[in-house]
Amino acid sequence: TPVGGLGVFPNPLTEELAIIYRVYEDGLVDMYLTDFTGRKLQQIVSENKEVGEYFTQVDFRKYAPGLYMVISNMEVKHHQKKFQK
Repeated sequence: TPVGGLGVFPNPLTEELAIIYRVYEDGLVDMYLTDFTGRKLQQIVSENKEVGEYFTQVDFRKYAPGLYMVISNMEVKHHQKKFQK
């Protein structure tokens, strides 16, 4: 179960980022990847989800080493997790 509703691993990562997240209320999940400056790099999820736990992966081979963040907005909950490549 993800801590605080959102978990990313491994950290630091090399090629692939695994994301596990929990939806507490049916509704829109908007999740995206940013660099350390907050610039949006990739949309990860943008769809309606039912209550439950979900898993997705992001191919990170095209991104340079550095600090990144996954930001997730789920109805009334907002989560963010920092990680390093």
